[in-house]
Amino acid sequence: MTVWVEDALWPRGKYVCGHLFADDLEQLHAVALAAGLATKYFLSHAVVPHYSIPEHAIEGAIAAGAVKISREQRQEYLMRAYRATSAHSGVKEARVFDPIPRKRKQQESLFG
Repeated sequence: MTVWVEDALWPRGKYVCGHLFADDLEQLHAVALAAGLATKYFLSHAVVPHYSIPEHAIEGAIAAGAVKISREQRQEYLMRAYRATSAHSGVKEARVFDPIPRKRKQQESLFG
């Protein structure tokens, strides 16, 4: 089981963020807790459940055990995490995979 973190590429309010995701949700939460991420950063509704991680917290996630991946590796590891987490969550394989995070209606910004 692995937890991955990508470079911060996504503007989120006053921060630029990356994603922290894994093929095991318990391990994902453990690394996020060790890195000091608040639970509000966890996006359970996403196709691949993940934490949005501000740029300044990435090194802490790596110190807590996350493996840093490159932009080129992102899709491969997202698909690996998607297959692993959807198998346990009851999500149907027919669901369209869209790795781009979307803001839901009336969802507040986490990073104001």
